[in-house]
Parts: sequence; structure tokens; C-alpha cells
Amino acid sequence: MIGNWELDGLEEADLHYSLSVANADAACQLSQDMIDGTYESSFSHAKVALSLVHHSVELFLKYALARAGQTVPRHHYVRELHQKYRTTYPEKEFKFDPPFIVSFIGMFSGQMSEALREEQSDRNQTDQMLRYHTDRKGSPWRDPHGFLPGQFLSDTRNLLDRMKQLRNMIESRMVNLERYNIALSFWTAAFQYLILAQNVSQETASQGNVWVMVRDFEGGRITREEYSERTRWSDHTIIIPLLFNLLHGIELLIKGFILVDPVETIEKQHNICEFRERFKQKYPDQATLNGFLEKYTSEEHMPELLRRFLADNGLQIEKIYQALRYPSPDFTTLRAYSSLKYQGREGTPFFTDLHGDIQSVRAAAVNLGRSLEPQTKTANQGVQATQ
Repeated sequence: MIGNWELDGLEEADLHYSLSVANADAACQLSQDMIDGTYESSFSHAKVALSLVHHSVELFLKYALARAGQTVPRHHYVRELHQKYRTTYPEKEFKFDPPFIVSFIGMFSGQMSEALREEQSDRNQTDQMLRYHTDRKGSPWRDPHGFLPGQFLSDTRNLLDRMKQLRNMIESRMVNLERYNIALSFWTAAFQYLILAQNVSQETASQGNVWVMVRDFEGGRITREEYSERTRWSDHTIIIPLLFNLLHGIELLIKGFILVDPVETIEKQHNICEFRERFKQKYPDQATLNGFLEKYTSEEHMPELLRRFLADNGLQIEKIYQALRYPSPDFTTLRAYSSLKYQGREGTPFFTDLHGDIQSVRAAAVNLGRSLEPQTKTANQGVQATQ
């Protein structure tokens, strides 16, 4: 048994395409049967095949528009549908020359405009002409029409092949676009974490990373509130969440540049060293990005501050996430954070460098992201992050 339940769950674009192919297939079969003598050779029977192809073209154009996220018109006017298709897919490789679009040859511009106005006054005329022998007033359609089964079969097969080819190209583009939009969401989140780390670093450096306050005896005792306010940007207050935001931003940034490739997959884990190496293999020429990743995720190149923290806790960089998230690995022993804190003015270069490094890597990431953007008018506006 054949049932409409086979269509359950299909999106609008897929519904249009499946019926488009079915109509073209049916037209080919009827034409072959007419050639073989198993289908009556009459103009009434020929109009059925013609109508099927017209409907197939209409549905294919509607599929292409729906797949690109466009609002699909509810009329049957192939010329307008084709114009919208060309606007949506302007590249040469998506060129599509469907039948049923009248060419006004040998006319002056004024005559052509008048002919178009007449056609547009009854946009569904071609559809109606193929379905009925008379117009809405009951009058036969003007002008003679003929049908060659062999030529029609050949043309319809070519048309069907081209629609299938275009469909594969459209689907490939949409997969690339969908992956790019996923990658873009990762880059956007990464920038938010990195910008936070950058802004905090700027405040810490500009205020001198103060953790000691001195006041003359006559000035009175320093209150807890005064001390908290004066040292609110100091390393002992912000360094742990700052480093977590930095590393999480780096992880999201790398994952975005891996995910933008439709053939790539990513496991649900946080091995930042593995992701760094995958990024380096895919983008070996990205000196700024690779240098930044090496500096903050490779023990060999990272700042002394981070190396000491890893050494004090017997950690490798892969485990730093947990160390920044929880003060105890097993709820019995404590992490050692003293090497990250209370560095005073001697620790300000770390924050100054971090601020500058993030600024540089943001610009490099934006440029790389834009270079990977699918060349389509249906894509998002690309990497919008502020440089």
C-alpha cells in the first residue's frame, strides 16, 4: 500500500521537490507510452503531459526558494518564480532556463513592455491553458499549438536531469550555509568570553594590580569595603574566572573554525590541545591565531604564571578546566592557586599582554571567518564581532 504517511516530517522544500520530480517522471512515462502506442496520441492527452511538466517546473522553483528560506509565492506564474530564483541564486553555476517563459523576440522595448503587462494581467494563463481547452470566458485559446512526443520526451529528460543537478548543488550549498551559521554561533560566543577577559585584563593592568593598601594612621583604619573597592580588579579577585573565560573562549573559537567544514566532526570533550592541533593542521598559515593558541594552551610557550600554576598542582594543560572550575579535585584536597595571585605590579605585564593578544586575535579571527563565508545572498551577514 502507498500512503501519504511517507510525507510525514518533510519540510516544505522537500515536499515541493518530491512532487516536482514525480510530475516530470509521469510526463516522461506518458510521452514514452505515446511513442510506443500504449497511450492515445491526441492533443488532449498531450496537454496532460505538458501540464505535468509546467507543474514540475513551478514546484522546482518553489523548492529552490523554500530551501533558501524565502517566502514561497502561492501563484503559478513561472516567469516571476524564475526571477526570484535568479535573485536568490545569482551565480552562473545555478543558471536555469525552464520552459514556459515566453521570449519576446523582434519587439521594440515599448511593445515588449506592453506584452509583459498583458501577460502579468493574467499570471496563471499558461497554467490554465494547459489544464483547460477554453479560457474563463469559454473561448478556445488563440494560436495553434503542436506536440512532438519524441522531442518532448528528450527535452523533459534533459530538464529533469538539470533540476536534479541543481538540487544537489542547492543542498550542498545549504549544508555549507547551515554549518557556517553553526560556526558563527560558536565564534559569537567565543568573542563574548574573550572580550570579557580582555576588558578585565585592561582594568587590572590600568589599576596596577594593587593588593596592598597603606594609609597614614591619622587617616583612620582601612575598612573591608574600601579594600574590596580598591582591589576589585586585582588578580586575587579576578584571575580564576578570567582564565576560565579565556580558555573557554579559545575552545569555542577553535571549535567554530573546525565545525565550519561540513566534513568535520567534534566530540563532546574539552581537550583544548587536541583542538589546537586540529586547527593548526587546517589553518597552517594563520600565524596570529596559531601563535595565540600556542601561547595560552601549550605548556612550552605559555606565560610563566600559567606554567607555575600547572606545576604547583601537577597538572597538564588538558586538566586546567577542572582546576579553574572547582577548588578541589576530589572534595578532600585543595588546589594551589597562590602562584596566580598577589603578583602586584610585577604581574601587570601578563594582563597587558593578554589584552593586546586578544585584540589582535579578534581581528585575525574575523578576517578568517569572513574568508570562509559561503558566497550566497541567503547567508547570514557573516562575522559581526567587533574588531
